[in-house]
Amino acid sequence: MFDVSLAIDAYIAANLETIGRHQAALRELSTPIAKVHDGVLLLPLIGALDAQRAQQVMDAVLLRLVEERARVMILDIAGVAAVDGRVADHLVRTIAAMRLVGAQAILTGISPQVARTLTELGVDIGAVPTLAHLQEGIELALALTGKQIAERA
Repeated sequence: MFDVSLAIDAYIAANLETIGRHQAALRELSTPIAKVHDGVLLLPLIGALDAQRAQQVMDAVLLRLVEERARVMILDIAGVAAVDGRVADHLVRTIAAMRLVGAQAILTGISPQVARTLTELGVDIGAVPTLAHLQEGIELALALTGKQIAERA
């Protein structure tokens, strides 16, 4: 019976390790931070933002900002259908933490519903540039880093 017990324990440990790797991969996929240009990163947020995912977003954003030495992070929330008070608070905290590591946030893709919710909740994001479209956010981010998009003749 001792041998069977050891085999079962090894099997369970291997399964737990596999589950842990899968969970880490899912967390990474849920915060796909892309490098737009030197010093500019983009995080498109899609789906529901609960408190746990919002904390995960903050951790990933701060880590990537420091790793890339980025000066600007575009947070595109076009894919977020609804925001509650806790999520809005996490966004504000993430933006404040970004400032502490020397980066500026640009918020793009705010839907009318999210804008109304943020206003009703009294969320103050006045110091953060907010733009309707991602393209405008990229143009502003590049301008803040001393670059611009030029059309070729």
